[in-house]
Amino acid sequence: MKKSTDVVIIGGGIIGCAIAYFLSRQIKNVVLLERRGISAEASGANYGMIWVQTRQPGYDITVAKRSLELYPRLISEVFDIDIEYEEKGGMTVFLTELERKVAEVVLRLKKEQGIPIQLLDKNETKELEPALSEEITGSFYCPIDTQLNPMLTTIAFARAAQREGAMIYTETEVHSIKVNNQAVSSVVTNRGEIKTEVVINAAGSWSSQIGEMVGLKIPVYPNRLQSLVTEQTPRLLNRVIMGTQIPKHATFEEAMKGFSYTRDISEGQVSTEAPLYKGTLSDNSMMFLKPTISGNTVCGTVFEFAGHDRSTSYEGLSLIASMAVRAVPALKGVQAIRSWSNFDPYTIDGMPIEGETEIKGFILALGHGTAMSQGPALGETLTEFIVDGKPMPFAKQTSITRFSSLK
Repeated sequence: MKKSTDVVIIGGGIIGCAIAYFLSRQIKNVVLLERRGISAEASGANYGMIWVQTRQPGYDITVAKRSLELYPRLISEVFDIDIEYEEKGGMTVFLTELERKVAEVVLRLKKEQGIPIQLLDKNETKELEPALSEEITGSFYCPIDTQLNPMLTTIAFARAAQREGAMIYTETEVHSIKVNNQAVSSVVTNRGEIKTEVVINAAGSWSSQIGEMVGLKIPVYPNRLQSLVTEQTPRLLNRVIMGTQIPKHATFEEAMKGFSYTRDISEGQVSTEAPLYKGTLSDNSMMFLKPTISGNTVCGTVFEFAGHDRSTSYEGLSLIASMAVRAVPALKGVQAIRSWSNFDPYTIDGMPIEGETEIKGFILALGHGTAMSQGPALGETLTEFIVDGKPMPFAKQTSITRFSSLK
């Protein structure tokens, strides 16, 4: 293993690997450390969606659109494996009249953001997706929403980074980060020490533990998502189908929030207290159905804060199965062949944490709940920041300084 390098990236998910690729094109001495394997955590266990219909103004929509611009070039010019990239559009379906009524308001807001979203009635929805239940009252459809294989995409970035000269060390756990005079000096691992002046924390749901190594409190929490996948069947769906996160008996205002990842904040300051979900497991669930190229259907999900416990539960998986069958009755009786859980790196306001910290050379690239939509664009902008000193876009939205009660 190298004894010194210009930059150390901690984390072998989509964020770390995308940064490694873009950065290694400019700096020929980049090291990425991963304690398990490339794409071994959330980047190999999510639904592989690049959606703009669920994005919010500012950073969120801008970054997603830029990533959508970058992926086709990466696929044609850079990646050496098929990432199963499919430009099929994405659909959010409604099962109640409340969802349908709220959608009419949300539609205006989305169009003001420049999102090419369409509100479809029941018949138009069924024309695009005939297997959907008769319960469906309508849907949002966005033709530019895209899906891919998240594990293969992360691996493709890692391989591209290596071809540009980056060194990737898997099965390499960071034990500590040495700091002298409030500046990074080295990273100590189970395989030895690497001297460096720049460390990028891209450790996802483990980012807070890395932050502790330099005395920095990072308010990112592991949000456990359970999922299952079915046996192969004749293709039932043409694209990713998502439900809304609207609890039973919700008010109109509560229902509005169910169409977005926006979370409540107070006067621009966000508490760092560990979050808790309220209500039943059903209240903290959202239907996802993703058809794969191989003919399986990936189904999710329920949200839970359970630390880094990867357990699945009968209650959670049963709920996922019932949501799937309610939306697509033909899934009834289809066998589930595998189930799993992994962690979404949750921040209180739903925004990532990026950029500089009070520790010189310790840079954050974490808290990306929709990392497949954000990774390519972040790799590009963070490289410009490190190499050219170009300010990070939307820094006020994503800086760690937005959080209150940091100690």
